[in-house]
Amino acid sequence: MNGDFDMNAFAEKLRKPNPKKAIEQRFKVFISHSSEDTVIACELRDLLVFIPEMDVILDVCNFEVGERLPERIKEEIKESDCFVVFLTKNAEKSVWVNQEIGVASNAGIRIIPIVVKGVSLGLLEGMKYISLDSKEAIREAFSAICEYQTKYKNER
Repeated sequence: MNGDFDMNAFAEKLRKPNPKKAIEQRFKVFISHSSEDTVIACELRDLLVFIPEMDVILDVCNFEVGERLPERIKEEIKESDCFVVFLTKNAEKSVWVNQEIGVASNAGIRIIPIVVKGVSLGLLEGMKYISLDSKEAIREAFSAICEYQTKYKNER
């Protein structure tokens, strides 16, 4: 990753409306993680929420106490354009994370795995991923999501 990457300039570039599209559509990102990894998931979410036309779904921010989670999570994933998953030792043991990966895979959604060294990719074996062991992992994920959003908008 280029050390001179300017996230603010990149985000500003994405803010400019596409003159070909009269109606801007929202781009939805679902972030899957183990509850023990909430801090790192929030780091990525905190960057993404500043991107116009982007909605970011993260359980601790979007779901209410008492809400029936299985149905809501499944619905949110299926409505997403991009699915980001933090694959850590904690996530490896999480039934929820594995189910969410299955829903995203079956829905044909773009999946961006962020993986800790030594953790199995499981269903995502053979997929290119971002190493969470890198100091630049969150920046790389941010960049990959923004680039996909731009590509996605241009293809619509």
